[in-house]
Amino acid sequence: MLEGKGVAAIKELVKLRLSGLDNITDEPTARFCGVNRGLQEIELCKCNKLTVAGVEAIIKDAYCLKRLNINMIPKIKLDTIKETIEQKPGLQIIQFAVKNVSLADNGLRVPLPPKEKKKKKKKVKKAKK
Repeated sequence: MLEGKGVAAIKELVKLRLSGLDNITDEPTARFCGVNRGLQEIELCKCNKLTVAGVEAIIKDAYCLKRLNINMIPKIKLDTIKETIEQKPGLQIIQFAVKNVSLADNGLRVPLPPKEKKKKKKKVKKAKK
């Protein structure tokens, strides 16, 4: 159906997940989002090479964008893209308030609850008859 037309020909794409891809940069990502104007949800968690300028370009170019997940990208703070966000009132930005994000963290670790200590049962000696 889409053979030989390239990635830019995917006009029906609604959700794009690029989370964790370290080689994703501003220019190609923004260009892709501009060509595929039907994108409604973009997930860019841990795409550490993205900058504020790139995220702003994505927000401006993705015409139908409703949700943008930029969680765990230390370079991008909501304060810096506030004006761009205000231009799209229906846009939901997902970014957790996490400080000191380690670049080695893949976002999959979940803290486990502490193990409960098991009480040892006392052995009852049976009397010999």
